[in-house]
Amino acid sequence: MNDNKVHFPDQSELGYLNLHEYGEIFLSSILENPQATDQDEIPGAVGRFGYDPSNPIPIHGVPNSKFYLSKLRQSDGQPVNFQREGSTSHESNLLPIDQYLIFDFFGHELGRIYISPYHKKCSQKAPEGFLTEEEFLQKWMDDDSE
Repeated sequence: MNDNKVHFPDQSELGYLNLHEYGEIFLSSILENPQATDQDEIPGAVGRFGYDPSNPIPIHGVPNSKFYLSKLRQSDGQPVNFQREGSTSHESNLLPIDQYLIFDFFGHELGRIYISPYHKKCSQKAPEGFLTEEEFLQKWMDDDSE
C-alpha cells in the first residue's frame, strides 16, 4: 500500500484511531470497498439512519465502531451500553454490516444499531433519538449560557 496515494481524514482529535498507524490489516477492506464514503451517511442509502441495515452508520474500521458507540448519548446525555450481536448483510451493501444492541444504564434495551465499518471516516451523525457526545456537550453549553 502506498501511503502517498491514500489519505483518510484524521479524526484522532475526536478520539478515533488513525488506522494508518495500524497498517494494512484494517485498511484493506476499506480500500477495496467501492461504496466507501467520507460522508456522515452513505450516499443513496434508504431507510432509517442507523436503525435499518439498508442505511448503516459509516465507520472507519472495525476498532472505531466501539469508539463511536462509546460516544453515543441518550437525549438526556446519559451514555449507552452496547453489545455486538454479530453481522448481517443487506442487498444494498457489498460488505457485512455489524449489528449492536443498545441499552441504557439499567440494562433496558433501547434498540438495535447497524454499522458499516468499511468507510473513509467515522460518521459524526447520531441516529434519531440519540446524540453524539459532541452534540450533547454543545447542547449543554448552549443551555447553560441562557
